[in-house]
Amino acid sequence: MIIRAIKESDANTFLTLSRKLDEETSFMLYEPGERTMGVQDQVKMIRTVQKSGMIFVCEEGDELLGYILVDRKRLSRINHKAYIVIGILQAHRGKGIGAKLFEMAERWAVEEDIHRLELTVMTHNEVAIALYKKQGFQIEAQANIHWLLTGTMWTNTRWQSYSKIKRGGLKWRLSKQRY
Repeated sequence: MIIRAIKESDANTFLTLSRKLDEETSFMLYEPGERTMGVQDQVKMIRTVQKSGMIFVCEEGDELLGYILVDRKRLSRINHKAYIVIGILQAHRGKGIGAKLFEMAERWAVEEDIHRLELTVMTHNEVAIALYKKQGFQIEAQANIHWLLTGTMWTNTRWQSYSKIKRGGLKWRLSKQRY
């Protein structure tokens, strides 16, 4: 198992991974069959993200098992933060892939002088919430009736984040909020 930065040549396997995740879980943004982009569109998306952010993938053999996307906007008022999306195939959850992906994303964030990482998570996604808590994320807010699942069920979403401070070296600080 290798954790590495995505390459444009990964576009097809990354698209395959994304579509599998769309089918496996309702915790990701896309519904099954809703991701209509082709490989060239995926290449463009990778290029766009890499202009200011990064995607790290977990690879085993010829297959991608998961990814973490760190989306950073280069606007001066929000340049200090990045938004995270993470997805791991169900068959490979609980094997430490998420922690390793977060480690790479954090390392990259430190090099890029990012002071805040944030994400959203559905309130009933207990496995993801446990991972985020282990990584130092704290709940900051909750949006009610935020996502519509399968056209009939609404779900709530929590905003979670953590930030860093420098004191004789880099340390990650938990916010004062508690679960």
